[in-house]
Amino acid sequence: MNKRVTKVVGFSVPPSLYSELVFIAKEEQKTKSELFRDMFDIYKRFRNTQRIQEEHWIREVIAEGKREKKAFTKEQEEAEYQELLSYGTAQAKKLGLTSEEDLERYLNEQ
Repeated sequence: MNKRVTKVVGFSVPPSLYSELVFIAKEEQKTKSELFRDMFDIYKRFRNTQRIQEEHWIREVIAEGKREKKAFTKEQEEAEYQELLSYGTAQAKKLGLTSEEDLERYLNEQ
């Protein structure tokens, strides 16, 4: 008994698409099945390329984040610390907190 090495796939397409399929298959001197297999191979390569590009983009975003973290000099870190300290001091003054004891009391009340 001969065992079939292919599977039959059936699906519907609009008549205009079917006409184009038949026309292109004749132009390429291929069967509709051969044309479909070729198209499917191209689509698989496209998907794989897309996946690789997405992975590359993700790696670039992660690498950029790492570069940004490493880019701070000691002076930049100190400037950022001073900026945060100034902001915190201004907020404490708005709340009437003038000492560490006031701050502790305020935090305990929250």
